Amino acid sequence: MNWYIDATPEIIEHSLTIAKHYDYFFFSHSEGVRKNHDYGNSHVKLLHFACDPDIHKPCILDANEKKLHESEITFVGSYYPERERVLSNLLEYNLSI
Repeated sequence: MNWYIDATPEIIEHSLTIAKHYDYFFFSHSEGVRKNHDYGNSHVKLLHFACDPDIHKPCILDANEKKLHESEITFVGSYYPERERVLSNLLEYNLSI
């Protein structure tokens, strides 16, 4: 199984040749699915992000935990060199990655 959560042109292009090697292959974006179907990879499906409210709940932090985890800017995502360049320009802020 493979699940691509990013759909950059390079990732979509790469998926066209490797998807055939997987029983289950998912994209979180419809563009990756469409291009794979056009290429003949009909088993590639759309799988959106989701959460289970019984598990993924807001947590209440005490003052020490807040101080440890708070930041002005938080980045959550995959690593790409261009993202590193952008984030390196934000180091004057309390940046959390």
